[in-house]
Amino acid sequence: MKVIPFNTKHYFNNTNLIRLSNLKPASTKLILDSKVDLIELLKLTLQDLLLKKVLIINRETRRAHRNDLYAREYANIETGKNFKHYKADSFEKYFTDIIDEESYYPIKSYIKKIYKNIPSDYKYAKSIITDSKTNDLFKSHSILSVFRINSLNTSGNELQLEFINFINIIDEHISDLIENDSEKALELIIFLKGNIFLLNNISFEVFDKLKIDKAVVLKENYSSDDWIWFDTFLLDDFNDINDSIFDFSEMFDSFDDCFDFNDSSNWDSYDSGSDSDFFD
Repeated sequence: MKVIPFNTKHYFNNTNLIRLSNLKPASTKLILDSKVDLIELLKLTLQDLLLKKVLIINRETRRAHRNDLYAREYANIETGKNFKHYKADSFEKYFTDIIDEESYYPIKSYIKKIYKNIPSDYKYAKSIITDSKTNDLFKSHSILSVFRINSLNTSGNELQLEFINFINIIDEHISDLIENDSEKALELIIFLKGNIFLLNNISFEVFDKLKIDKAVVLKENYSSDDWIWFDTFLLDDFNDINDSIFDFSEMFDSFDDCFDFNDSSNWDSYDSGSDSDFFD
């Protein structure tokens, strides 16, 4: 078995990296790149809610029109098993307040409605900063708010560098860890939580190699606050959520091509099931 030179305990005891573990991916992304665009923040937030099984993607095959010769596959957003127990932050409520356990949306219509409801890119980013209690990392000059600019202060820049170094180290080792040391890999994944979406060198197919039953062994080392993560990585549910997140990640690779946010036409047809909701 290949030995990977990666000491998880060394990093897990670092106060700043513990802060990373407690941040949602959209919050972390704003520290990594304070100029990140709204589409990326929406992507990370929805991926995180899918990972937590607050929301799920349910695919269905049907004909768009009665006279169509062939059925097509459509993807819908529905509430997941953890929806009713999840306490959403204000920036997540754009995703959770427009849906309930009796409703669903075609995925593209769902994203369009969220996008339309957000007052501005700047206000959405500010709500993430406030909800994550990271105001201490950003400059508070009034002139910046006038020009709607979020900019890191000295403390923020120092933390950004530490986050970047840590994420780069994980990117270097994560695939080998999953292949050769599944227990250490699972510790790391649970530590990162939704921040796994910030890694560059990981594809969700690689999780097939991870022995998820290790969560039973590791559970005693974590607090009750981690319940949603152990639930996520239980063997019975993992394959389904893995497929959904991988499909969703593929779709977002061409997110800009799928949506033209400058085109306001048909934005009110959220439940139309039209061809614009087709999912390749």
